[in-house]
Amino acid sequence: MDSAKVNELRSGLKAQKKAKRAAAREEARRAQEEADLVKAQTEALNQRQAQEYIDNRRQALELQQTWKMQQKFKHESPEWDITSPHARNGAAVDFANAGPSSVQSFAGEDV
Repeated sequence: MDSAKVNELRSGLKAQKKAKRAAAREEARRAQEEADLVKAQTEALNQRQAQEYIDNRRQALELQQTWKMQQKFKHESPEWDITSPHARNGAAVDFANAGPSSVQSFAGEDV
């Protein structure tokens, strides 16, 4: 073979190797960008989940405090408790202050 032909083949091989290395670098760059994107998305998701957990715990604590306050002042509630024998009931009518319609009773009515 003649030296011109050998030099031409060497140049072709060098160009192929150079193109192959450039393609490999480009692929590595794309893979790194994708990994960075996945990492950023994962971090954002973790932060959002942490904030949701904090918000849910805060809401649960507020509900618990509300419940405790309701239980604390339950005995002072003006509502009637029909299951309690000590609570006020609707049958007790103050006849001295009641009008004629309030004093009126019907058959089968518990007064």
